[in-house]
Order: sequence, then C-alpha cells, then structure tokens
Amino acid sequence: MNQRRFLLFSCLLGLIAGATSKLHHVLTIPVQLSSGGTQRACVNLQDYEEAVSLHVVLLHNGVETTIFEETVQPPCFFMCKEFPVPEVESDTPVAVTLSAISGEEEVLDRKTVVIVSQQKTQTVTFIQFDKPIYKPGNKVDFRLITMDSLLHPVNQQFSAVYLQDPSGSRIAQWLDLTSQRGVAELFFQLISDAAPGSYNIIIESTPDSIDVMEYFTVEEYIPPRFSVSVAAPQTLSVLDETAKFNVSAVYTYGQPVPGRVTVRICKQVFPFGRSQNCLKDKSEKCLDTSEQLGPDGTYQAEIDLNPLSIGLSVFGSSLSVDITVVEEGTGVQVRENRYIGISSQLASLSLDYESLQQYYKRGLPYVLRVTLINEKGQPLVNEKVDLEIQSSVIQEVNTDQAGKAEFQIDTSSFAMPNFTFKVSYQNPALCYYSQWENTNYPSVEYQVLRFYSESGSFLQLYGPKEALSCGKSYSINVQYIVNCDKAGDTATFFFLVMSKEKIVLSGAQDVDVTTSKNGSISINIDVTSELVPSARVIVYSILHSELIADTVTLNIETCFKHQVSLSFSEDRGPPASNVDLKISAAPGAFCGVRVIDSSLLLLNSYERFSASNVYSSIPYLSFYGYNVGELDLEEPKPPCEDPHRQIFYNGSYYIPISSYSEGDSYGIFKQLGLVVGTEYRLRKPVVCGYEQEPIVPIRKGGFGGGFGGPMLTSVLADGVGTGRIETVRKDFRETFVWKMVVVDSEGKLSFTEKVPDTITEWKGSMFCLSEEQGFGMTTYTANYTSFLPFFVEPSLPYSITRGETMVLRAFVSNYLQKCITISVTLAESADFEAAPQDVQQDKCICAGGRATYSWNVDAKTLGEISFSLSAETTNIGDTCEGPNDPSQPLRKDTVIRTVLVEAEGIRREVTSSNLVCVDGSNTEIPISITPPENIVSGSADGYIIALGDVIGLPLSNLQNLLQMPYGCGEQNLARLAPIPDVLDYLNNTGQLTDKILQTGIKFMTEGYYRQTRYKLWNGAYSTFWGWAAQSNSWLTAYTFKTLEKCKKYIFIDKNIQQQTLIYLEQRQKLESGCFMPEGQLFIKEDEKDEEAISVQYTAFLAIALLESNYSLGKTLLDGAMGCLRNASTREQKMINKALMLYAFTLAGDEEHRASLLEAVKQSAVSEGGSLHWEREGTTGNVAVPFFYPRHAAANVEVTAYILLSIAKGSIVTQEDLTYMAQIAVWLIRQQNSFGGFRSTQDTVVALQALTSYGRLIYKPNANHNLAITSGNDGVGQMTLNQSNRLLVQRQPLPEVPGEYGVGVSGTGCCLIQSTVRYNIPVPDENSAFSMSATSSGNCLDGVATLVDLTLQVSYQGNRDAPSTVIIDVKLLSGYQADYLSLYELENAKLIARFEEKNGHVILYLNSISSEPVDLTFKMQMGSRVLNVMSSSVYVYDYYEADENGYASYSHPCPVAT
Repeated sequence: MNQRRFLLFSCLLGLIAGATSKLHHVLTIPVQLSSGGTQRACVNLQDYEEAVSLHVVLLHNGVETTIFEETVQPPCFFMCKEFPVPEVESDTPVAVTLSAISGEEEVLDRKTVVIVSQQKTQTVTFIQFDKPIYKPGNKVDFRLITMDSLLHPVNQQFSAVYLQDPSGSRIAQWLDLTSQRGVAELFFQLISDAAPGSYNIIIESTPDSIDVMEYFTVEEYIPPRFSVSVAAPQTLSVLDETAKFNVSAVYTYGQPVPGRVTVRICKQVFPFGRSQNCLKDKSEKCLDTSEQLGPDGTYQAEIDLNPLSIGLSVFGSSLSVDITVVEEGTGVQVRENRYIGISSQLASLSLDYESLQQYYKRGLPYVLRVTLINEKGQPLVNEKVDLEIQSSVIQEVNTDQAGKAEFQIDTSSFAMPNFTFKVSYQNPALCYYSQWENTNYPSVEYQVLRFYSESGSFLQLYGPKEALSCGKSYSINVQYIVNCDKAGDTATFFFLVMSKEKIVLSGAQDVDVTTSKNGSISINIDVTSELVPSARVIVYSILHSELIADTVTLNIETCFKHQVSLSFSEDRGPPASNVDLKISAAPGAFCGVRVIDSSLLLLNSYERFSASNVYSSIPYLSFYGYNVGELDLEEPKPPCEDPHRQIFYNGSYYIPISSYSEGDSYGIFKQLGLVVGTEYRLRKPVVCGYEQEPIVPIRKGGFGGGFGGPMLTSVLADGVGTGRIETVRKDFRETFVWKMVVVDSEGKLSFTEKVPDTITEWKGSMFCLSEEQGFGMTTYTANYTSFLPFFVEPSLPYSITRGETMVLRAFVSNYLQKCITISVTLAESADFEAAPQDVQQDKCICAGGRATYSWNVDAKTLGEISFSLSAETTNIGDTCEGPNDPSQPLRKDTVIRTVLVEAEGIRREVTSSNLVCVDGSNTEIPISITPPENIVSGSADGYIIALGDVIGLPLSNLQNLLQMPYGCGEQNLARLAPIPDVLDYLNNTGQLTDKILQTGIKFMTEGYYRQTRYKLWNGAYSTFWGWAAQSNSWLTAYTFKTLEKCKKYIFIDKNIQQQTLIYLEQRQKLESGCFMPEGQLFIKEDEKDEEAISVQYTAFLAIALLESNYSLGKTLLDGAMGCLRNASTREQKMINKALMLYAFTLAGDEEHRASLLEAVKQSAVSEGGSLHWEREGTTGNVAVPFFYPRHAAANVEVTAYILLSIAKGSIVTQEDLTYMAQIAVWLIRQQNSFGGFRSTQDTVVALQALTSYGRLIYKPNANHNLAITSGNDGVGQMTLNQSNRLLVQRQPLPEVPGEYGVGVSGTGCCLIQSTVRYNIPVPDENSAFSMSATSSGNCLDGVATLVDLTLQVSYQGNRDAPSTVIIDVKLLSGYQADYLSLYELENAKLIARFEEKNGHVILYLNSISSEPVDLTFKMQMGSRVLNVMSSSVYVYDYYEADENGYASYSHPCPVAT
C-alpha cells in the first residue's frame, strides 16, 4: 500500500443510522511536535447533512499555521494531513483549534500540544571505532558521526572531546572540533604498557553538557588463529546417564584445524548450611577424555556420566566442562569453558508474554499460549496441559510438535474486575523430591484486568510476531464485537500508524455487519524505512456515543531510506594482492568504510555502532503519555459519580461501582501520545473514591521460565592463474581498511587496496551520509578471505644461547583440490649450519593435508640471524604419481624470520665519559681496555662515541636512559621528567627543531598518560597499581613537579594537579610548616630519624611548589619555607643541605642560600680535577676493570643538586663557572652509554643540572676534529660542528682488549665516551642478596613441555630492607612464561607486578627482608631446542644496583633434546 496523504470516504451512516443528525468530530494529533519539522493531524467528521466548512490551525505567537482549510461534503469525512511545525528556541505549548460549520451547526474545539526545541531533537552523535578491541601499543582510530533526528548529516561543533583512562584520569583532549559533512576523524596512540580496562571517550557540545560517552576496551590478547564451537546440552536432568558433545575447530579462513581435543568434565556440588554435613565425599569428581580431531576438524562423543553420580540429589550441582583444542605441530591452544546445569526440574512451562493481553474484553475470546519443554529445552509433545480459573479446571489441551498449547477463554459471561488464570502440567510420573521446589508441578499464573466499554463493544488487534522486513506488506488482524442497539449495516474501522512520534500512515476499512456484529478483518500495512525500528498501529471505530480503540506494536527490521552497498571484486585471494572495493550509495554521499580481521570478532562480537543502536539513540523514538519535558498536558478527569446515587432498572435498584484497574480507549490513545478532541466517550466512568491508578498484573511461575544457558569464556595460549605465484608475508595488521570516501555523481565508487598478509577472513562494513537521502548502513558484511591454498609456517624461539641446537620446524598446509609435491628449502647462511632431521625434504601432500619439516640449527655467530624459509611446488596433479596439471600455476611461499643468538653468562657494560674543552689547542685522551680474566670468549666488543653537545646523547635516548625496567610510577617519571628540561635547553640555545619538539611532545603525552595509571582517588600516587597501590607522598610530589614542567608543552588536567595539592595539604604540620611523608623514600634513609626525613621531604616538595602557580600551593609553600629556614640553623645531612640549597635558590632567599652554599663547598671531595659530594652511609665508589670508578646514585643526586643550585643563582660569576666545570666533569664521568646515570632520581636531577650548566657555557660555533688511534695505526676520524652538534657519532673498536687514544683539536666543549660490553659467567657468590633457582618438570625423552621454576631470595645487606627490588629471570631457550602462574603470584601478593620481554621475565617486589621469599612460576615450551644451556637470575635493588645477587639454573631433564 502506498503512503496515503489523505483519505476521503463517502461513508454510509453505518453504526449511527437512525440517530438524530448532529455534527460530531474526532481530532487526533501527536502531543509532541518537533521544531522546524513536519507532522500530521487527522480529522473525522460524522452526522452532518450539509457541506461543512472545516478550518484547523496551529497558533503560535499570534501566527496561524493552517492544517486544514476544506469544504467537505456529507455524509462523513476522514483525512490526515501534513503541516510544517514552527521553529521555537525552547519547549513551547501551542494551541490547535478546530472549527467545523455546517448550516446552523458549529463545532469548536481546541487542544494543546508542545513544540519541542531543536536543541533536544536535532542532533545525535555516534562514535565508531576501527576495531572492537585493542591491545597496548595499538593506535585507536575513531569517528564522531553527527545527525539530526531525521538521520541527515549535521556539521556539529564540539567544545571538547576527551579521553579518560580506566582510573578516570583525562589523558587526552581535543578542543573546538567541528564535524565536516557529519563526520570528524580522530585517533589516539596507546602506549606499549597501557593499563588494561575500559577507556571512555566523552563528547561535550558545551562545557557544561555531556552529549555522548562511549568506551573501548584494552586487553592483552593474541588474535585467535582458529575458533572452536561446542554443541553441548545446556542442562542435564538427574536421570541422564550420558551427555553428547560436538566440537568443531575451524581456521579464520574457513579450513578445518588438525589437532587434538581434550574434554574434562567435573561435577561441582554447592551444599549450604548443615546440608553440607550430609556429603561424605566433598571432593571434586572429574572425567577426562582426549581424541584426535577428524579430517573435517570435528569431534563427536557421547560420554558416560555414571562415574560422576549426577542422579538424585537434594543439593544444587552443575558440571564444569573444559574443552581444549591443540593445533597439531604448533601447540597453539584454544580453550572453551562451559557450565551445564543439573536439574531436577524435568519440565518447565512458560507463557508467551509478547502475545499476552493485559485486559480481557467481554465477548471476545481471551487467547493465551504456553510452551512446555524438558530440562534440555526440548519440546514435550502431546502432553496434557490444564487451564484453571478461580481454582477450577476449565480446559485441557495437548501440546503440539513444538511443545506449544493455545487456550481460548470465553469471556462472554465475565463481569469481574479481574481474573487470574493458572496453567499447569500435572504429570504424576515426574521425578520429584519435596525439598526441591515449593510446588509439586510446573505451573504459571497471570492476572488479567477488565477493559471498559459503555456499549460492550470492543476491538482486539493481533500483529505479526516476527520482526517485519522493509519492502513487504503485512496484515494486522482486528477482532471486533459491536453491541450498539442502533447499529446499521456498515462499520468503519480507521487506523493510524505511528513511528518516531509521527503519524506515518492512515486509512480506513468498511465492514458489513448485517449478519454478525462479531467478527474479524485484516488491515494491510506496507513496511518502509519510515517505520523503523518500531511502529504502533491504532485502530478505532466510532459508535453512537463512544469511540472504541486498540493498539498493537510492530517490530521492524532495521533499514534505511538511504540504500547502500559494499562489496569486494573477488570473494577470496592471496595475501598482499590487490582487491577492489565497490561502493553504491546516493550520489555524492560521504561514506566511511571499515574492514577488519574476523578473528577480532571472536574476541568481541558486539558492535556498538549498528543500525539498531542508531535508531534507538534517536530522541523521542517513541512516546508515551501526555508529559513533555516538565509540561503535563493531561486533561482533567471527568467528574466522578456519586457512589450513593441509586439507579432503578428492570424493577431493581443499583448503586454505581467502578474498578480503577480497568482499561479504556482513552488509555489506548494516551499510550501513543495522541491528543484526541471529540464529543464521543473515551473514558470509563469513575465512582468517587475509586480514582487510583491501574495496578500491575501479577505473574507467577513454578518450574517456569528457562533453565539458563551455558557460560562461555575463551583462553588462548600462544604458539606460534598462470605462471608462477610467489608470496613473502610480513604485513599482519588487524585493520585492513579505515577511510572516508566520496562517491561520484552516479552513486558509484571503486577503489583498490592491498590485502594484508594475514591468512584470515576480512569483514567489511560501511555507512554513508547524504544531504538528500540521509543515513545509510550496510545490512550485511562484505566478506573477503585472504588465503593461500598452500603456505609455509615456521616455528622459532625468540632467542637461543650459543652452543645450543635450535630445532627449526616448518609446517606446510595444502588447501588446493589437488595433490602437490613440495620442496622446502632453508636458505644457506654464514651465520649458521643446518642439518635436516628428515631425509626426505620433497613430500607429497594431497588436498587438506599437512606436512612437517625440521632442521637442527647450530649458530656460528652472535647477534641476530635471519632465516629465509621457502616452500615450492614441483608438481600439482590429481595424484602424487600422476602428471602435472598444466592449468595449475606453480607456487612458492617464502617467510623470513629472525632469532637472537646470545653469548652464555651475564652481560656487562662499562662506560667512561669525558667532557673535553679546548680553545684552539690539542689534547689526547688515553683509553686502556683490559677486560677481566673470566670474560666469556668472543663476547667482548667496544666503541667510542662523540658529540658536540653533552645533551645530544640523552636526546637520542629519551625513552631509554637507563638499562633498567620501567614498570612502576617513579621509573616512568625517569623517562618523562628530563624531556621538558632538554627541550628548554634546546630552545634557549636555538637548536630546537619541529621534529625534536614533536617527538618530545609525543613522549611526554605517553608519559603523562602512563603516569595516570598510578593515581589514586585522593590525588596521591602509588609506586605500583593494582593490589599493591598505596599512597606514596614522595612519588606524589615528584609527579606534581614533573607534570608542572610538562604543561608548557602538553595538556595536563589541572583538576588532577589541584587534587594532588589537596592530598599534600593533609601531610603538612601547621605548627612548623614541615611535611611528613608517607610511603618509602626513593633512596632509603634511616627511618628512625623522622626529623631528617621530614626536612628532606619538605625541601623536595618546596622545590615542586616553587615551580608551580596554584593558590593552595602558595599557602603550602609559605609554611614549607619557614620549616626550611628553621632547619637551616641545625646540622643537616648532605642530601638535606643540597635540597635546601636548591629551594633557597629558587625562592630567591639569598641570605640562607649564601651561608648554606659556603658550608656545602667545604664538604666537597676533590678527585682528579673534579669535584663531587657524597651522602652519609654510601660506600663511595665501585671499582671497574678499567675507566673511572662508578659512584652510588645517591652521590650523583647530591652533586647534581649542588651544581643546579649554583647554575640557577641570580648572579653567575666566572669563578662560579670554573667551579661548576669541575662538578660537571665528575657528573659526566658517571654517565652511562645511553645518557642516563645509575638510577632514576639521579638521572633526572643530573640532566636538569647539566642542561642548566650547558646554557651558561654554550658556544654556537664550537667545532672539533677527533682522531682515534691504536698505537701508530689510525682507527677513525670524526668532525663535530654546529650542523651535527646533536648527532651521536660512533666508531667501533677493532679489538677488545686494546690500547687506544683520542686526539681532540678545535674550540669549545665536547663529549667523548667509550663503552665496552662483555659476558662473564654467573657469579657463584651472593653479595647483598641471597638467591637460588631450581627447575623441575616431567621429562619424556629428555623433553619437558612444562617447567616449574622456584626462586628463593632474601636480603643480606647492611640496611633493614631495600624499597624496590627487581628480579630478572632469563628464560630457558625455546620457552615462554606461563602468564596464569605469574598472575597467581600477583594475586597472592608475592609480587607487585611482572613483565615479559625479549626472553626475560621481570618481577617487581615492594621490598625484601632477611626472611627468604619463595616464588614459583611455570614456563611452557614453545619451540624445540637441543642441548639447552643453563640460564641466569639476577636480583638487585632498583635504586642501588650495586646491591645485587645472582643464581643460575638448568633444564630439569638430564638431556634436553
């Protein structure tokens, strides 16, 4: 049926024939109108004999909008008409006035409706992500899509879009954005160790309103190579003896998986209270079975459950089913977990609530449907089901093949306000125990209310149960009963269809009621996109004095007016090939295309930006009642009737009564938000005292409802034409296409993309926006399978140790429908020797087959070596022995992978740094390298670097200044804090380029984002996050100070900083102004000296406050400086003096600075032309085999603060520069090969001091010539000038050991650094830490697939306990850490956190005392390695790395082959 804009009926008098002619009307209009949009109003006119002048207008601010201006002819009239809605700025009530004049008769009516402002209805914003899930280090691409309520694009302006991490911290923001053509594209780069959890993107159109908040999830995951589906019962009965399982494993590209399936079934019993005492055996009972998957990748079994004794029991129980599929060859695992209920409820009844009516209508049958199923959800067929009303069985019905039964209740004699029916399945053969349930038999109950009609006339609508499809026509069944005494020959049924608050369709149908006043008709509805996602149909008929009505809701499948399509030019093709994407949409449409790896949908299949969510997000999608915003348009109720008024009828006296639970036609119109103006009766009469609101029907069920479904989780374990077709695969991204495109004037577009190298199925979707057609979205995904019918997969470890033999395995799969003869070759290399384990390297593989090839590889060099593995067909035919098929091209697949070969023992590195200043003169620096005697043969190498600027080396290693892990909050700051100092230095010296600036901003943004992980709710920061989180005021002050320095370059949320100040304020003592810290110091002091610790922390915090500008911060600073001035009159430790000196310098307190500086200078240690200071309790220095001695991090920190204090003085003299030069020489000698120092705090302060000193001595035209010699032989030359001042120039040393010299000439200062690296055996003796390591495992033929490693560690040093301890475990070659066992250590609070990186497991511990701590975790074999060498464990204090300990451990099998 086409949409009808109006219908005009030459109606017969119908049901009102014989009545006195008097003009009557019905005006219907939605209570809510959208500003600036369109709406429809409908008018019925009845009972007139002369032409009627009809005038309907909407009045707003004295301006009339005409809706009807008609002259209509008798005998009746019905029409719906569209009209424009005036624009308003806020919700505005307006009047709709009707005037109908026929001869002497005139009808006037006025109704109030509300025009809703565009601010509420116009714009809706959606967020689309490029992937359904992310892992740390991913780039998050997302789009903001803005539309009006009619789904047309809107260029919306947003005041802010910001991103919150799982802790609620704002880590990124975009200000003053405007979408173009309805779309704005943004992205965010996740850091490599992003916190797992939910991240919120929040959109604000104004600073005070949140329009949209959407989240994405970050998890550590491995894209699944294949999926496992399980068909198993959801529920078993206590009488079942077997259970059937069907397991299927399929690769993402559609092929079956070869492998083995293991099924473990365990019975879980849940007794409670004293009932658990009745169980003699409380242990878990399990069944295990393991079988090979079939050729089609499936496994079917019927498992005997008798050993589990799931029979008669009074206790709740279930079966836990773990199903693990292990891929053949690689060991990749996919695990599914299910829970199967064990039920004593052997039957269950459920009502079909969707078709159930709330009211009964006297004279029309009341229909109800039930479904009877067993405990497995299977229908019970031909079973008798009883229907009771008022405790009397009135019907018995047998269930059909679907287990369904339908009852029709005759209501012709009903007059009660409500009745309750009960349906039960009374089968005495059912297994039953009195303690199971309160009811003996399955049953359901429902209370039905009465519907009112003055004449006893009713309508009942029944719509299709299924979701309706666009473009099709459907029938609405209307049952009617007409009991009017003056009924005519014809009844007219009018219908309106509403969707999205508008009248969309209208019509009428005449029915002959001559022979019967009780019958049914069908009304056909054409489904279009205007009805999506749901529509409500109201049918009404006009009787002599009343209007009767009913309504039904239709669920519509989502479709859009804007029809779009996306397809690939081919269904499948090889990786790295080109494929065309073809788009069809409205001319000029703006389309967003997304194509992703289908394996991601196995991890998270929910799509938030979907057609159904688009419709459900539209404001005022449906409406109920007469309340619009804060406006109530409900008309007053008619006067109630006197309950004492007596009525005489047929010789008897009656008094009026009413039921407040009754429904009426007024309620039907109210449901739809339709305002009705009419003389006809709509409402039920109400007796005074009975005006309460309707009650809610009662629903009851015994043994009702479902049995509950299975719970599913997935755990994945890592494993790893014509002519000639050759592939080399290396692009394994998860998002194939993410782009916005514009289609041409004909609505078409085709573009070409290169397919990634992943062998998988790609799923594409698209949305489009058009000014004319609005929004459109693809209904089904466009699928493309990147697939090689033949490919090779190698299995390699990350690293091996020299002397081990690596087993390189390659797996070749054939998915051609032919047999192929394969030749697999490993390219020769001088870096290794390879011997094939299989004599036959040419193998025949038929369709669906798989072959394995193996080589024993012995590395001949250290470092990273490459393996190039190729598989090539030599024959393709129907059989292995048959002729070659000329139609099949020969194929070759090549994969290149690398493995790191490491020397045995412990890697050591020593560095010597020299600040060399010349002024037209020459100087020679001797470098003598004599490694220790126990060096591992062949492991030593060395190099010399030179730079024209001392900041060049840390600049090139901003994210890697220390050769230490960065897994806690304070260590993250060591990366973040130096960056603004380096950028400031480069900016002040004119060396800051845009590239350096953008790199620094990127690193600072990541560091800020990472630091928010450690923020607590109270504004404090914690060293670790998770269970180990606790306030650390040292870290809090350090974070506050660092973020203040960063905010000149990046966004820092000021609310976070102010919350931190609130926390710090609570640590200050008002009487002294001093602060008392909580948490551990970075470098541990004597905890008993509380005064010294308080002064140290106060000075540390005062420095942070002096570099900020907050009102509360200034208040705290006043007290802190008073505390420090008082403390300066007493003797202080060296670190306190250095911190106070710097605080007085920043504060401009020259009096206290001068006296303290003089005292500090007297404590300086002069050494070889350099100056430094030493903290009390430090061990001085650590001797190294060559170069300058290494000092403790504490001494570096103290010395750096003093240099910083002198460099930051208000006046710097030449004498100060000479003095600082001696300090700078010593500091630079302590620098490591990456530009950092010994630990975190000393690195941050030392670099800040060097940048401050560097500004003072900077010479823009410095230049140097360097000559590196060995005896009389030249080794290399370097030239340093302004153009390469920041460039790190490196010269490898030809031999280690050796004697070398560096000659320097030119002007200015430069940095010369020599570094030597070598391996030594694992030391036998323990120093500050006692460490032991023991491995164990089940060995079979010298192989243990799972190894337990037990560590025992304790602290034996001179302090009470170190604050942060790192244990670095080098894994056995070919093994990977089992994350579950590491998480168990974390959950048991034995470790604060862990990391796995490059074959090492890093364990973080808050502290270790002299009491031994035992830690055990597992390693899983991922790749086969022979002759596995011993590995090492290294434990050390993060802040004093010279306090350490070592241990070695071996493979548990005597011959690991």
